[in-house]
Amino acid sequence: MTTEDKRTLALDVRSGEMLWEYHSGWPSSSTPAVTGDLVISAVRPGIVVALDRITGEVKWENHTGSPILSSPVVADGTVYIGSADSNVHALDVATGETRWTFPTGAWVTDRPAYVDGTVAVASLSKELYIIGDRSARQQFFYDTGRGRQISGSPTFQGDYVYFGTQDGSVWALDRHAKSYPLERGILFWRVNLYIWGVLPPPVQNGTVWTNRVVGGMSVGIAVAPDALYAGGLKGTVSAVDAESGEKIWGSNVGSQVTSTPTVAGNTVLVGTKDGRVVGLNRGSGEIIWEFQTGDKVTASPVVAENTLFVASRDGSLYAVEAR
Repeated sequence: MTTEDKRTLALDVRSGEMLWEYHSGWPSSSTPAVTGDLVISAVRPGIVVALDRITGEVKWENHTGSPILSSPVVADGTVYIGSADSNVHALDVATGETRWTFPTGAWVTDRPAYVDGTVAVASLSKELYIIGDRSARQQFFYDTGRGRQISGSPTFQGDYVYFGTQDGSVWALDRHAKSYPLERGILFWRVNLYIWGVLPPPVQNGTVWTNRVVGGMSVGIAVAPDALYAGGLKGTVSAVDAESGEKIWGSNVGSQVTSTPTVAGNTVLVGTKDGRVVGLNRGSGEIIWEFQTGDKVTASPVVAENTLFVASRDGSLYAVEAR
């Protein structure tokens, strides 16, 4: 885990004892990725660093030259990470050398997604790109529209890529869809002709469904095999059918949802602005239990080895027995 006091830490799961710490000299907004014997992390000035998983020793560094707020994802020997230079960077996981960069037109602050040789990335310009992992060629482009900035990271599942937007909507797109030359310009004119009352509302290529299910959203969504889960600014947590997009249930947890939901078995976990982790029944939305920390919970809760781990803005990491 990374901290605001410029460290990356490794802790024993059972005891909480510190195994090692790495002093980077810079704060980090990234969640580390573990792959084989390496821990991949990044600090805000734009340095991606690989540490030995056992000792914390630095194995390599890559200075991207621009701030990084994104977290890395590692797949098929490559580290993918977004940057404030409006690019996605692909680095060799063994050496840290840059393989390629792909321009998105705006900052990339959330973790990319990977499946079957393709990378999905969302930029702050309300656009989603799907690109080839080897060629770095754009395969698909999607514009969510004015006032619909993408919130959190996209997620692949089956034939779809899912994500949420800040207006509280959840989206499903066909991940196999392709974009073609002049498509953006054609869409622009179709939208304008709709506004002028000449054409019906345009349906953008690749759209499967979209549904506004919460009153504004500042975090990402959780994806389970049959349903998606979104948390809103007004405290609503909603479940959405993954195939149809229909809302299954909605529950209010009494405070703004400030962490991307986590699905653990039959429970949906969310962190809140008032410092709680709330567990809801995945099928019904009923609140099952709550755990109070000393400050806002912005990191997604993690369940491992029958233990719930919660990082709070009070500076503590809590290990709670999962029931």
